[in-house]
Amino acid sequence: YIKIAISKGCSYFIMTDHLDFDIPMYKVNWIADYKKEREEIDRLQEKYKNKITILQGIECGYRVGYEDDILKILNDNHFDLINLSIHNYLDLDFYYKEDFLKIGIKKMVSLYFEAIIKAFNSNIDFDVFSHIDYAFKTARTLDNNLQISTFESQLKIVFNLLIKKEKCLEINTKVQEAINDESHIKYLLNLYYFLGGRDLTLSSDAHVENRYLSSFDQYKEIIKECNFKYLCYFINRKKYKFYI
Repeated sequence: YIKIAISKGCSYFIMTDHLDFDIPMYKVNWIADYKKEREEIDRLQEKYKNKITILQGIECGYRVGYEDDILKILNDNHFDLINLSIHNYLDLDFYYKEDFLKIGIKKMVSLYFEAIIKAFNSNIDFDVFSHIDYAFKTARTLDNNLQISTFESQLKIVFNLLIKKEKCLEINTKVQEAINDESHIKYLLNLYYFLGGRDLTLSSDAHVENRYLSSFDQYKEIIKECNFKYLCYFINRKKYKFYI
């Protein structure tokens, strides 16, 4: 990843490994050894010290009932960036189609936004909210005619809370590639902008190296079309702007 970032002329590289408790499908925790990860980052930073700055982030999956466990990990480590995300809620997983079919597609997406609002009202401090349309992505594979505007009332609550908290909205190209509908992302961006949102981050959510920075040029153009002037990045939890 770092070699690719250097070859692309990036000044910074950041990784945001998952923190997710009690994955419903597997009944396991997804937790990295963040201190050993920091040691590896320090080793690589020395190796590439004149070429790139390497940062450590985390994608913190909010889980009802695990707030204290999440806070302990966040407080025991130093991260440059904390992404907040929702992957599951109660005994439901927003990745798996079976849960949508069991509960109902629209009901499942509505529960997703309910979970986001709970997370925003928790004690978890964060910088960026990840993939706001994560559950919708799965719903769209089951009903290609479904529009995220169906959930506009909940979206407005989420966006207004995000703006009030002065946090960033992530545009996740992995999710956008799966939905594959420019009208969808333009609707989200225009609604966020209309409500006063200006702070965005762009993420490839790579998981594998050949997806690193995937579709960035395409989505930077869409972001500009929707009147946004800059993207945000974080160092030591401090927000910086990169004008596009």
